[in-house]
Amino acid sequence: MHPWLKSVILRKFRRFESPRLHQPHSSLRLTLTLMGLMAIIGVLSGAGGYIFGRESLKGVTQPLLNPFLNSSQDPDQAPRQGSDFLNEGEIIARIRAQTSGVEQQNTDSTPSKSPSSNNSSEAKSTEPTTVTLPTTVEDQGIRLEIRSVTQNQSDLTLNVALQNTSENPTQFLYSFIDVVDDQGRDLPTETLGLPAELAPKSDVYIGTIKVEALGSGVKSLSLTLADYPQQSVKLEVADIPVKE
Repeated sequence: MHPWLKSVILRKFRRFESPRLHQPHSSLRLTLTLMGLMAIIGVLSGAGGYIFGRESLKGVTQPLLNPFLNSSQDPDQAPRQGSDFLNEGEIIARIRAQTSGVEQQNTDSTPSKSPSSNNSSEAKSTEPTTVTLPTTVEDQGIRLEIRSVTQNQSDLTLNVALQNTSENPTQFLYSFIDVVDDQGRDLPTETLGLPAELAPKSDVYIGTIKVEALGSGVKSLSLTLADYPQQSVKLEVADIPVKE
């Protein structure tokens, strides 16, 4: 190759080679510069958002109707979080004061009984009174007789007799006896000595019907007894006198 041509080619090669050799250093500087700018912009954006948010929420407070806040708190004061814990000693003392006040009121309103009235009432309650009352009712050959009435305190005992004079057996369920006082109240009863089934042409069975929880002021009772389960026989005794 001609030396002149060779020198020309070398100069052109060097002209194009020098920028390419320095290109990696310039790209690195550009990348670092962009990353630095992005970091600075991110920090400035975060700081600006925090400042603007704090300024915008500076006048915002919790509502005064918060159940955890004290209702007597000054509305101009800053709201307070949390609830007040109650004192257990104060609660117990308050409850005792209220209960003692109620008990004192009840004791004051209760009339005091004189010793003479207590003695007379005790003597009256301990002495049973007996009223002879032969009353007989009959339905379809079933005969019920109330022979006497014995009262002791709030209980009343009816001495009765039951007999079947018909040709058919009859069954009774004595828990269905209906006893009502003259004030319209149903009274609980307990039957003793009477059979659950009466045979045809049976003997006379003697028993008692105990009436419990007899109220004060009752002057008479009404009794109803029906057979079970047909309930075709119905024995009713009204106006059974009760001695007060």
